[in-house]
Amino acid sequence: MSSVVPTSFRNMSSYITTLILEENGLQGKFPEDVFHFPYLQKFHFAIFLRESGQEQELELKFPKTNWSGPLKSLQVSSPYLQELPDSIGNLRSLEILDLCRSNLKGPFQHLSETSHNLNI
Repeated sequence: MSSVVPTSFRNMSSYITTLILEENGLQGKFPEDVFHFPYLQKFHFAIFLRESGQEQELELKFPKTNWSGPLKSLQVSSPYLQELPDSIGNLRSLEILDLCRSNLKGPFQHLSETSHNLNI
C-alpha cells in the first residue's frame, strides 16, 4: 500500500481538473488543500472492501473554512464521512453531490447556498 504524499499533489495543482480516487490502495491522510486547487472541477473518492475484507485506510476531510472554487461534481462513497462543513455552501458551481454510503446526519441548511442546479 502507498501513503499519500501531499507534495506530489501540490506540485500539480495548476493542472488538475479531475481527481478520481477509487480502489487505489492509498493510506494515510488525504491533503485537504487539494480542495483548494484552482481548476479542480470533479472529485470522486470511494472506499471499497479489499479482498482481505478490510477497507482502505485513507482519511478524507473537507475544508471547514474558505472552501470555494470551480468544483462541479463531488462524489464521495465512504462510511467514515459523518459531517459536511458549512463551507460547502461556498461551492457555487457545484452541480452534482453524491454522498452514498456515508453516515451523514442532518439538517444541511448550508446546502441551500450552493448552486441552484445542484443534484443530490
